[in-house]
Amino acid sequence: MEYKFDNGWSLQYATVDSNGSLSHTLTAEDAVFANSILGANITAGGDTVSLSEDYESSVLMLKYNIGADLSERFFYNASFGVGFTKVEFDLTGTFNGDSALLEDSDRTFTYSIGYGLGYRL
Repeated sequence: MEYKFDNGWSLQYATVDSNGSLSHTLTAEDAVFANSILGANITAGGDTVSLSEDYESSVLMLKYNIGADLSERFFYNASFGVGFTKVEFDLTGTFNGDSALLEDSDRTFTYSIGYGLGYRL
């Protein structure tokens, strides 16, 4: 969403929510690799591993846009913005009935810079 003020400034809000999952039967080689990542010997060839993730992000930004005609057909647009982004991430893994959950969230300063050239058809 964007609310544009009359003086070139705008306030923008955007959000993304994504999730996915997969399930896989490990080969002996996959199990060795999974155990090295997990730091423990908890999987073996033939075991079923399931992973699911949920990712949410939201951005609130104050942006300034400027644009002008360069000729009758050519024009440009430039913008810059500052704001904050919040990110939340959950990863759930199931290994032979045992499950583990990794959660993390962060807030960070965000900026954007853009420039474009256009041609009217």
